[in-house]
Amino acid sequence: MTGAALLLDNDGVLLERTGDDHDAFEAAVRRAFRDHGVDNPAPGHVRNLVYDVTVPYVTAVCKQYGLDREAFWRSRDEACSAVQREAIRNGEKGLYPDVEVLADLSRQMGVVSTNQQPTLAFAFDHLRAPAFDVVQGRPMTIESLRRKKPEPHYVEEALTELDAETALYVGDSEHDIVAAHNAGIEAAFLRREHNRETVLSASPEYELDSLRELPAILV
Repeated sequence: MTGAALLLDNDGVLLERTGDDHDAFEAAVRRAFRDHGVDNPAPGHVRNLVYDVTVPYVTAVCKQYGLDREAFWRSRDEACSAVQREAIRNGEKGLYPDVEVLADLSRQMGVVSTNQQPTLAFAFDHLRAPAFDVVQGRPMTIESLRRKKPEPHYVEEALTELDAETALYVGDSEHDIVAAHNAGIEAAFLRREHNRETVLSASPEYELDSLRELPAILV
């Protein structure tokens, strides 16, 4: 992949996943409900507003509680971002050790994540991360959910920012692989402890056990 740009997902690839993350994020969702006057939301609603959230689901939940959809979602995103920023600040969420290999790669590099843009901005300001040419996250709007991976939108945004004709996207989920292919670029699936046994139905061009394997690919 001579001359290709390198794009990387964030959580689970560059940054460690937030410890006990589901409980922490559920607490953040409950905080968002309280901010809008709902003290006892249904546990199922709380649970389902953590991961893989869709616009129709948020719309239905907000209608049930009589909430303004856009305002509630921003509260939810702000609360979830705050959880992650605090974990980074107190050392619970840091860079994986093998991220250090990126500093020796002489090519354009970027981060593409569907985590909130303020979360990413804080992380890479606070941590000793490589100098990325672009950090592409998700704005804290309800409509941003329609552009989440496996949609290629944020990958394509990064490619445009870099003015890159080709790239390799490294991710830790099947959505990352599909998003890369939908954007017309190659994908590498990184296996770490949290996804070691994941069975894929999409086929990445590469499978990695460490980011330290990248120099051999990006020759």
